[in-house]
Amino acid sequence: MTPADLIQQYIKLRDAVEARTKAFDVEMEPYHAGMTAIEGAMQEHLNANNLDNVKSEFGTAFKKTSTRVRVADRNSFNEFVAQQPDGLSYFTNAVAKEKIVDYVKEHGCAPSGVDVTYVTDVQFNRPRSS
Repeated sequence: MTPADLIQQYIKLRDAVEARTKAFDVEMEPYHAGMTAIEGAMQEHLNANNLDNVKSEFGTAFKKTSTRVRVADRNSFNEFVAQQPDGLSYFTNAVAKEKIVDYVKEHGCAPSGVDVTYVTDVQFNRPRSS
């Protein structure tokens, strides 16, 4: 197969997957809506009866609390952290990718203690229609 054949076939397959995925998502909408309605009804039941879970011969329904944390006001948070004796413990050990990429471009290497890996894959685009 020529590169043109490979590109054509790849885009054809990708379009088929996308179309089937959309059709599947539409087909699943009533199931997801039903599950959401049942979750709401069960939560009402648990709350009304002051329960954390309920068991039956078919399985168990239970409450699970998830916690999400994000910085809403960076300046305010930075002031808070500066006042804490263990201020740095409020941060995780993550690196700002964009900042590191800029550093590598400027200095030709990563900062000490940071690994940078580049992964190259192949992507396909259809020709733009006029």
